[in-house]
Amino acid sequence: MSGVSAGANLAHHVVVQVASGQLMLGPVRIAGYILLSAFFGSVERVASEATPPPGVSLPVERTDKFWRLALPVGASRDHPLANPFGPDSPSVEPLPLPPALVVAPGRNVLCGHMLCYAAKLKEMGKTIELAEFPTEQHGFSRGQWSEATEELTEKKNAKGYLV
Repeated sequence: MSGVSAGANLAHHVVVQVASGQLMLGPVRIAGYILLSAFFGSVERVASEATPPPGVSLPVERTDKFWRLALPVGASRDHPLANPFGPDSPSVEPLPLPPALVVAPGRNVLCGHMLCYAAKLKEMGKTIELAEFPTEQHGFSRGQWSEATEELTEKKNAKGYLV
């Protein structure tokens, strides 16, 4: 299972629902998941939001607007749909999550959230690989073919993920 940006956020939530038994897939199982430029948030600003890297294609003001449009009226960026580790989010620690590949482009105001996501899962003992692309922007994996997308494809193939 994989997703880019908001799709990566959705992929996380589907994986959690399957792992917790809330969603049954029948004979299909999720062997792993890939989060590409995951669109996560929190009330607390991460460093990449507080001091955005140069040349970002998705500024903080736009991510805030997207959260206002997507979350229930009155909800903050700590809502479980935005922040998988927020105060009201269900704990994923006891869940048998499949292996994950988190792809974090460095020229992205949301990069800090992706790094936190990977670090927290690793702290919980989950199988996680973090692939950082310091010079890439949000959503680079679905753009024009480049050295970075080539490297990402090789990384996914080496891990046995379908490309």
